[in-house]
Amino acid sequence: MAQDKVETVELPRLGVSNALGCVTVQFIEGCPSWSVAVARVQAAADRSGMSVSVRSEMVATHEDAVRLGFTGSPTILVGGKDPFADGSQPASLACRLYPSSEGWDGAPSVADLEEALAAAEGAEDLGSPGPDVDRS
Repeated sequence: MAQDKVETVELPRLGVSNALGCVTVQFIEGCPSWSVAVARVQAAADRSGMSVSVRSEMVATHEDAVRLGFTGSPTILVGGKDPFADGSQPASLACRLYPSSEGWDGAPSVADLEEALAAAEGAEDLGSPGPDVDRS
């Protein structure tokens, strides 16, 4: 069963009207990049002037990975969708790499996250933590 990591960070932006809902950073135990991903989501929201709640969620079993559509750690969900998925990755309890200007990195760049947040903000209301997925 996937367990929520006991860490939710609220990022209020006083005087800013742009308000995204929830961004979830999913990860596996021992992942060295999940905290980097959280920090970069926070930086992207700050640079974009958006208010987001960042929720972290540990994925513990292969069955959870399949059920959640988790394709590697860390996976970032914006409004319940993985903006970096290309549909070719199978569910996996493994590290995930993201393209960067210097090759590959363990988390998306702040600039790529800014683009993902802006695209999601323009597409829909992101008030919910994710799709209709049973997270129990």
